[in-house]
Amino acid sequence: MKLFNSNIFFLFILLFASEALQSQEKSFEYILATENDEIAYGIREDTVEHVYYITGRTQLYNKNHKKALFIKLSNEGVLMDSTSLSDSVQSYFMYDILSGFTDTIVYTGVKYDTGYIIQSRINSSLIFYLSNENMNPIDTLEYPLPGNHAYFLSYVRRLSNGKYIVLGSLADTIGNPTPMFFLYEFSAMFDSLQFVFWPDSIGGGHDIMLQEDGNYWALISGFGSWNPRYWTLDSNYNVLAKGKVLSFMSDPFGLKWDSDTTFYVCGEGAFGGYDDDISIARQLRTDYNNPDENIISSWGTDSIDFPAIKGGLDFNNKDSIFIGGMALWWGSFQETSNWFVVIQTDSLLNVRWERFYGGDAYYTMWKLIATSDGGCITVGGRYDYRNTDIEQEDIYILKLNSEGLLVGNPETPAIKMQEAIVFPNPGTNRLRVRIAAQYNNSTFELYDMAGNRVITQNISGKWGEANTTFLPAGNYVYRIFNDAGLFETGKWVKR
Repeated sequence: MKLFNSNIFFLFILLFASEALQSQEKSFEYILATENDEIAYGIREDTVEHVYYITGRTQLYNKNHKKALFIKLSNEGVLMDSTSLSDSVQSYFMYDILSGFTDTIVYTGVKYDTGYIIQSRINSSLIFYLSNENMNPIDTLEYPLPGNHAYFLSYVRRLSNGKYIVLGSLADTIGNPTPMFFLYEFSAMFDSLQFVFWPDSIGGGHDIMLQEDGNYWALISGFGSWNPRYWTLDSNYNVLAKGKVLSFMSDPFGLKWDSDTTFYVCGEGAFGGYDDDISIARQLRTDYNNPDENIISSWGTDSIDFPAIKGGLDFNNKDSIFIGGMALWWGSFQETSNWFVVIQTDSLLNVRWERFYGGDAYYTMWKLIATSDGGCITVGGRYDYRNTDIEQEDIYILKLNSEGLLVGNPETPAIKMQEAIVFPNPGTNRLRVRIAAQYNNSTFELYDMAGNRVITQNISGKWGEANTTFLPAGNYVYRIFNDAGLFETGKWVKR
């Protein structure tokens, strides 16, 4: 009888362990804090090399001249390299990284005249910046937009035929300052093919899809309107039809296709007359009134929740959908604490978990993507208003595992993960409690510093509120709990 070779067995074990370690879910927190004002807008995962490429911008305090910033991180959150792109006169706003390439990294964005008001974004050009995996530049391609029009946010989509479409909005700074829809078509190698502008439109493009019949479906927002719509375009981008979609939702949108006819989308919701909540739906491409096909859910309400600005929905497996945004977000540079919020649902939009991250600074999420290990990663900015006298953000990146947890970090992360939050904090005559969506019932208790319980509140669902007018100013301790595993504690301050 032939004996099993122990050396081969040992080699097999090493190879198996190496593969298992490589496929483990990673999680980390990364903060790039310098003297400059910096923020991250877009991210791409290299699933072969197990690294992340991030694009954003950097600028000196009190200067509106922006440089493009590019960062490479390991899958453990270690900075591997960084570089920048600048112009002596114009600013760069690089907001995304394209897929479809193996050994070339393609960053996209815009270059425009520096100014302190939105109308100063004139003389704009679309930019494709190409580098290799070591972040050495290969080429910079520049395509001018109409010179007397101010640039607004735009999106890039790769079509099934390999072409790239840039959708966005421009405003005529001389005549009509209202944002209007434009579309720019490029080949797979970024040759300029066609620029189309609709000066009689209102709003901007968010998504486009090449249909089986050779026509295009485009999602158009209305800037402040709760009635986003779709356009059907022919192969030369002539408008064939217009229709309504997403009547309960407004931008910013995060959209991903489920099939040729349906998509998942998140955005700013308007259920029951409330705004600024995070809403999500699975919808037919051309019909938002079909109860058999469309599924609609909403999180938040009460004007505090806001989806990620450049795309807050993604999945690699539609039974594990990630939705990202911000709780208590009111715009840039607010001197209050808030949170990143991340939700995971199944394909029918049933919530598995919702978690909050932060509470120690003011956070802005720009982008969320699902990662190949089953988790997700978010990028944005962090305004540490408690420790600075200037309006300055730091780049903030949070990688979570499939359960939304930070595990296995070599150092204790600065971020705090919570399943319930209390606000405003400090507060005055009332406090509010927000419970993660997976918990139906919970209890809130507030104690003074002598250990006396001064408030008990039973909470059904996501929201609770307590009247605190009778309490003297000072420090209090709370706890929030239930029998399903929720247990949060913290300090609340009454002014």
